[in-house]
This record gives sequence, C-alpha cells and structure tokens, in this order.
Amino acid sequence: MQSHHSPLGLQIHDPLVDEKQFIFVDVLVPANLALANVQVHRKIAQQTELVDQLKQGLNKLRAKREDLVLKRDELVSRAKMARAQSQVQESLKSVSVMDPTSEISRFEERIRDGYLYGDYQFATDATRDSFLARGIFSCYQPVPDGTPLTLNPTRFDPEDWARLTFYSHRYKRRAFQVYSSRYLRTSGQIYWADSQLSAAYVDGYHADLDRALGARVPATEMITETYVERPRLEAFMQDAARELGARRANVVYGTVRMIEPDTESYLAWATGRFACVIFNLHVEHTPAAIDAAAGAFRALIDLAIAHGGRYYLTYHRWARRDQVERCYPQMPAFLGLKRQHDPAEVFQSTWYRHYRTMFTRAQADL
Repeated sequence: MQSHHSPLGLQIHDPLVDEKQFIFVDVLVPANLALANVQVHRKIAQQTELVDQLKQGLNKLRAKREDLVLKRDELVSRAKMARAQSQVQESLKSVSVMDPTSEISRFEERIRDGYLYGDYQFATDATRDSFLARGIFSCYQPVPDGTPLTLNPTRFDPEDWARLTFYSHRYKRRAFQVYSSRYLRTSGQIYWADSQLSAAYVDGYHADLDRALGARVPATEMITETYVERPRLEAFMQDAARELGARRANVVYGTVRMIEPDTESYLAWATGRFACVIFNLHVEHTPAAIDAAAGAFRALIDLAIAHGGRYYLTYHRWARRDQVERCYPQMPAFLGLKRQHDPAEVFQSTWYRHYRTMFTRAQADL
C-alpha cells in the first residue's frame, strides 16, 4: 500500500498505484472543498463583522434617540415649570391665628382672593379649651413678577424643629406658643413658590425623642386623615375634641385644609369639596396602646361619616369592614377587577392582602 501526501497534508493510501505515481484527482477534490470552506468561513466572518458594525451603529442611534427623548422631556418640563412660575413667580405668605370652626368662611375668602395654598395647624393640648379649636392659618398668594424676595427671612432651623417636636410631646401649650409666635413673624414674607412646598424628614428622629422623653418603650406617630362636608367642620371638630379627650389620645400634630373632588381614581379619596382634617397620634409600641390608637381612629372615622364625610383609605388598616363599605362601596368591585386583570396575583402588598382577606371573609359570612 502506497501513501501519498497532498499539498494540504492529506495522506492517501492506495495499494494499486505505483510508488512514483500521484493520484491528483483524489487530492484535488478535497483541496477544492477545503478552499471552498475557507472562502465560506471568510465570507461568514465578513458578514458577521458587518452585522456587528450595524448593531453598533443601531445601538448608537438608539442611545442618541434616548438622549433626544430625555432632552425633549426636559425641555417640556422646563416649559411647564416656566408657565407655572409665570403664574406663581413668588408667593406672599399670610399668617394669622384663628378659629376655623367659627370662621370657615375665611377659607373660602382666601381661595376667592387668589391664595393657591394654605392650611391651618390646630392646637393639641387636650387640657385647654383651645384643643382643636384654635390654630395657625397660613396661606400663600401669587405676587407680580419682579417682586423682590425677602432678604434674611424668618425661618425654622433644624434645632427649632427638634425643640418643637419635643415640646409637642411634653409641653403642648408651650409648643403652640413658640410655634405661633415664630410663624406669625413670617407673615408677609416673599418666597419662591416651590420653597414652601418642600420639607425635610429626619430618619429615626423618634428614637432620639424617646430618649429625651425617658420613654420606657419605643413609640411612633400614627396618622389618619378624615374628610367632612365644609359646613360641618365646626361640629366635627367639637365632636372630635370630646372623643379624643375622653379617650386620652395623645394628639401631637394636626392640620385642616380644603380639598377638591377627585374625579379620576377608582377608589376616589375625595368625592366632594371637603374639609380635610389630619390627626397624628403618639402611639407607644405596646398591644394596649396600639389597640387604643386603633379605637381612636375608628371613632374619628365614625364621626367623619356622621358629618357627611369619609376617611383616607391607605394610611392604616384599622377601619372596620362596615366603615370601608360605607366610605368605599366600590371596594368589592375593585378587588374583583384586580383578580380579573392579575389572576396570578403578581402585584401585591400587605394593604391589598388585608382587604382581600377582609372581603373574602365577608363573602363567606353570607
């Protein structure tokens, strides 16, 4: 058997040929195939390189498009902000001490006079007649472009807020005196409109407060928000003062403001032109204290319902089922739509699971 080496290094074994003969046919066929393979691989490599270049170009175009979209959105936002600032270039602050329960018309007067923002922060000392019946009424009104800002305005610095927070828990009368006297000095000051809409929050502030108060157990503030018909605000505040006083609830902060109807949300929080009343209760982390706070919040919801109103749904989960049904009768339908559009329950929260369980039990009780 004779072995031949092809130009490509292939060995061909054939016992029928002479040692000096070469079978070029057998050698040329695989050589052509190999050359063809090389050419194919070369073309594939060229096409791959071209595709990679096209991908890179496409990615650059996408990046440029995204950058243009971001710049467009930024320009749109700036245009909206410019329009808003042209409407409210600066804000004139007006502050007074008042009793909103007997002077509810002053809210409407300020709105008619063009004041765009405002609220009333009421006294929280349950041992005094001013409890929930007297407070600081602050409003903000647009002023003409070019009105100079107040130089060195009166402000509350972090130490002031820390002191007021301590007073609001330990010395409520002093807290109102310090706050009202300082706040009244800010009346007439000119601010940029957005500066009075911002606020700071100090994480973990209550741990420091607990230490300053010498608390035996940790505590926090718990919020609830109720709505009543505006003409019924006086009666509601009087009833709330009696109820919270009888329960010895520790109110540390609260405000009143006017709100307009929510016409977009499925579970609309405001169904009319309501007076909105916010209560913040100091709650110790003990079962008894938590139960007491839950009872106080349920009582406030009952009062709001009695005065033609409702409560804000998402601040806590202490409302009874009958209160939820009275204030948000569309809740069962909402839960049904949730299951219809999300049968796998991909989107969940503790709030959702609470109400799903509440109304599942309600159906089982029928």
